[in-house]
Amino acid sequence: MRYLGNKVVQLDTVKLPTGFAKRKKEPHVVELAASIKRGGLTNLPTVRVLKGVRYLGSGGDRFAALMLNKVTKHEVRLFEATDEEFRIHVLEENLRRRRNDDYDAMTRELVELTGEQIEERRAEEPAELPATVTGNSDEAEPPRKVGRPKSAKGEAREIVAAATGRTPEAVRQAEKRAKAEDKAKEEAPGPSAPMPPPVDTFDLELAEPVVRDWFASVRAVQETLRDAGRKVDGALRAITANLKNGDSIQQAAHVRTWQAVHEAADAIRRATPDSVCPWCKCQLNRVATCTGCSSTGFVSMDSIDQIAPELMERGADAKVPNGSGGFELLSGAKGKPEKAKPAKGARKLRVENEFGEDITPDEVIERADDMDTLF
Repeated sequence: MRYLGNKVVQLDTVKLPTGFAKRKKEPHVVELAASIKRGGLTNLPTVRVLKGVRYLGSGGDRFAALMLNKVTKHEVRLFEATDEEFRIHVLEENLRRRRNDDYDAMTRELVELTGEQIEERRAEEPAELPATVTGNSDEAEPPRKVGRPKSAKGEAREIVAAATGRTPEAVRQAEKRAKAEDKAKEEAPGPSAPMPPPVDTFDLELAEPVVRDWFASVRAVQETLRDAGRKVDGALRAITANLKNGDSIQQAAHVRTWQAVHEAADAIRRATPDSVCPWCKCQLNRVATCTGCSSTGFVSMDSIDQIAPELMERGADAKVPNGSGGFELLSGAKGKPEKAKPAKGARKLRVENEFGEDITPDEVIERADDMDTLF
């Protein structure tokens, strides 16, 4: 893959993938367009040049946002590459930034492509000969590393993990999930069942962009933070086991580090999305102004402790704040409480002051308190 430099090009000279126009209507692209309008675009889209024709590579959302802002020409990064090289580049970019709902499948494809490149490179390298000693021992070849050499797939996982900001184990698990999903599709008698939502949805039917794009991002966050959480928990256990009951130097190190690592574990837990936001219920018309979830649509379990029970209603009974200190059904129907009806045959009690004017029950109580006597 050869980098050709950055260049300002007419956007309409770049060939776009089929169905690209739909991307400009996605909520996250609309938000990105507004952000670019305010502060510009720092991460440039990439364009592949092949036989004089320009093809959009990575940065599709950014490119769509520029078009949405009526930008006609903009700087892009130009590359020349084989189909395989450019596909690897696009996969790496998408896995680092957008993380679509085919995140696991893209990870597996990237590992396979990278592994094929490694095998080709190894096939071109001269075979290593066993170490021999002829005459003077100084002429002996250096000993080779003992042990089984790393497989091409193992090396590919390490490269993919470094390129996408994960661990090799997280990459392996993504491959495993993709394989299981393919197997389930093959064995299913009819259309495969959709993936279960990664969070509690309050039994609500959510908009397509949420299910298609936002859930993919949530899964990526969960995978990353849960992997990080396991590592932090392991560090916390190691600090406690090895330093807490040691000598004065060890105990001092325990005091200095334990609380900070504990707070890091807590921060990871609080940042892991577990539920649709109970305040906006991840409704596209409410998310942007929702302070309960900081306009993300999702919250951790810690965020829904001790909230109003009305917000925990599910399905058709799901409620959202009405802006006046109360709640309304998600459908918009106001939840007006019914007025209590007096019992049949009951009589009304009317209270007057010394001037024959009606007074309220609150005023009766105030007068009783002042006189320290209840009539």
